[in-house]
Parts: sequence; structure tokens; C-alpha cells
Amino acid sequence: MNISLNRSDINFRTIPIEILFLCSYVLLIISTIGALKNLATVYNLIIGIRILCFICIVILWSYFSLRRNKICKWALFFILFVSPYVFTEGYQVYIDTSILLIVASSLNIKNCARQYFVFAATLSVIIVLFIAISAKVGLLPSTVWETAGRSKDAFGFKNPNNLYFYLFSASCIFYYFRAVKGFFFTGFVLIGLYVLAQSRTGLIGYLLLSILWLMERSVPRSINILCLKIWFWLLCVIGLVMTLYPAETSLLSAAVFGIDADELLSNRLLIAESGLKHKALWDLLFGGYPNYNDSLFAYFTSGLGILLTALLLAFLYKETCSVSKTVIVKRLAVVNVFLTVGLVEVVYGADYLIALLLVWIIYTSKSLGSGNTFCRS
Repeated sequence: MNISLNRSDINFRTIPIEILFLCSYVLLIISTIGALKNLATVYNLIIGIRILCFICIVILWSYFSLRRNKICKWALFFILFVSPYVFTEGYQVYIDTSILLIVASSLNIKNCARQYFVFAATLSVIIVLFIAISAKVGLLPSTVWETAGRSKDAFGFKNPNNLYFYLFSASCIFYYFRAVKGFFFTGFVLIGLYVLAQSRTGLIGYLLLSILWLMERSVPRSINILCLKIWFWLLCVIGLVMTLYPAETSLLSAAVFGIDADELLSNRLLIAESGLKHKALWDLLFGGYPNYNDSLFAYFTSGLGILLTALLLAFLYKETCSVSKTVIVKRLAVVNVFLTVGLVEVVYGADYLIALLLVWIIYTSKSLGSGNTFCRS
């Protein structure tokens, strides 16, 4: 695959922002190496450098914006409108989203977005596989993750889900930008890891992308779009219901389908129920407290509240669909798979590559996007 970055493809006045984001993503991967749990000084140093990267990103974005006397108004609107949350315990959602908006707005979307994303995904796969192989041959300490009475090989990471998350993120990038070799390679690796460790979340996400890719070629586009739109809203309803009524969801699934959703989701609903016990109605509506569950929907509702989360989901749908029919299918596909995996994992963060892809998709919508590095004022 061609992942070269030519001089003509890049706006060199803003490329430091993209480099800083990539550095923070690489450091994120390194910080999840299991051996670092015994090296507190090194781990804290990595976290400190990541924070420094975020600070530099904000400073550079502000400098470039003021220098050009132009700024992305809708990104600035979100940053200012949601800024009160920085003073609450839900500050993480605000910081993550603000950083992602800044990096998305700095990408030269007409020329280098594909090269940048594919390069970042390829680099992450190389680093992740190097860590996993090093753990298997003894260069790094081997790690085992124990949960619910089961043991899983973590391949040198603190948690096997770290490994699958990075590979799944890369597969989403390869799918969206049609990097076929990279997509099939990550699929081969995910299948092999499932056979070895029986961890299914990343593989399910990959299989969904594979099915959607096949449907693009065999199902009429209008039917595809309709199915994806229905899937989106079903995910939103299911995600919010699971977040707000975890115990009821578990009981209903057992009564209707004969399957306990809590067991299927590795006791995540039980954890969510314990987290909701002492939450007042005001907290649920407006958020501002730490996340209590491994769920993207819980992450947003705890940070921003139900009302703002519902508005964000509606906004996500509107802007994802505000493009021509030739690209709406793959956009909705990535968003839907992102939300599907988000039912059981928090796949969103300030230096998460897949989260940047999601925000970039919104940024390049017909109604908000601009071909330039910064939105026109």
C-alpha cells in the first residue's frame, strides 16, 4: 500500500499538530505494556509526555488560528459551550473531545488525510505486533489477564483488550480508506489471536466491517443506507437503555431471548447497576461525574448527561449523513461498528486513532467541513 507523505500533500504550517497526536498515540500503546506496572517512574514519565503533547497541540492550534485570523467556528463553539464540564468530575469527555476536534481541524483533508491515517494505522500495527512477539519470545515479560475465573494471554500488554483495540482501530482505518492489504492483514492477525486467547470483541468488530464491505458490493445502495440508518438508531436506543437500566436489561434479555445479557457482556451490566445506585436525577440528566462502566454510552452520559449525549448522537447522525450517497455507506458503516463495539468498550479518548477518525468524519461532512486546514470564517 502507498503510504508516502509527499511535500505537496501536507500543510507544513500545521503538520506539528498531527505529529504530536501520532506521538501521543504511540506513547499510549507503549503505556499499556504490562511490564510497566512495575516501573512507576517510566510509566509516569510516559503519561507526562502525553499530557505535554496535548498542551502543545492546543498551543499550536491557537497560534496557527490567530496567525491566519481564521478558526473553526463549530469546534470553538463546542469547546466554549461545554467548557463548564472542565470543572466537574466529567472533565475527561470535554478534554478528549476538544483535543480530537483540534487535530481533526488541523488535518489537510483534501490531500493528506488518507496518507496520514493509513500511515498511523500501519505504524501502530507494527508496534503492537513487535510488543506481542517480544512477549512470546521472552524479550518482554509475558502477561496473563484473569477475569471471571478465566485466564487470557495478554501478549505483553496489561489487558488483552488493549491489543485487540489497537488492531481493531487499524482495521477501521484500513476499511474506510480502502487499504485492502492492511485490512486483510489485521483480520488475519485478529483471527489468530482469537484462536490463541479467545477474546472476541475486536474480532466481532472486524467481522462486521467485512460483512458490510461485502454488502456494499452485492446489495443496492439505497437498501444499504436504510439498513445502516436503522442500525444506528437501534444502537443508540440499546446503548442508552443498557446504560440507564442495566438490571432491567439483564432480566428482559433472559426472559425474552433466554440469554442473560449480563453474562454475555462479562458482568458489565452488574457493574453499571452498582454505579447507578447513588446517582440523582440531576446527575443523570446533566452528568459531570466519573465513568463507572466499560461502555462508550456510559462514558458520555456520565460526563455530559443524558440530554447532551442525545443531542450529540443526533448531531453525529446528521453530519455523518450530510454527504453524497457515494460515501455515506462507508461512513455510516464505520460509525455503526464504532458504536457497536462501544456497547462494551470505551473506544474514545484524546489520543485514540479510531476516535480521531470518527471526529474527522464529522468534520468533513458537507455542512461543516472545509477543504482547508481550518474552517473558513
